[in-house]
Amino acid sequence: MFNQKKWLDHRILIGSVIIALILFLWISGVKNCLTFDQIKKNSMWLHDQVHQHYWRTVILYLSAFVVVVMACLPGAALMTILGGYLFGVFFGVLYLAIGATIGAFLFFMFVRYVLGSYLQERYAQKLVKFNRLTQKRGWLFLLLLRCL
Repeated sequence: MFNQKKWLDHRILIGSVIIALILFLWISGVKNCLTFDQIKKNSMWLHDQVHQHYWRTVILYLSAFVVVVMACLPGAALMTILGGYLFGVFFGVLYLAIGATIGAFLFFMFVRYVLGSYLQERYAQKLVKFNRLTQKRGWLFLLLLRCL
């Protein structure tokens, strides 16, 4: 059964984390660093970091890409190009695919288990047909969503 108080607590927590993340990114000046000009300006330093601390750089890149995918931020194109630039085409695509998959999986889990019960309870009458079709042809919905 849907618990309204529990859902309210989740919304407050999620909203607080999102606001804190936005404030952190705004105050830290990250928005000024994630441009093509800054990447070009710091290219030697970036390549040095990759060569000196390869796995740390990979983990940082993967973490950043997961955040971009989960939060639906408009930085996926820049992150894709940066991955290829730093790690080469093969490993850039490999790390991109891993980060995108993890980010999509975590976003799915968030929607499914945090928002899912709330949406199913609130829009139960409107979702009856959709739920029935999903049970019958769920693979088709998944395929169509993936193509979008």
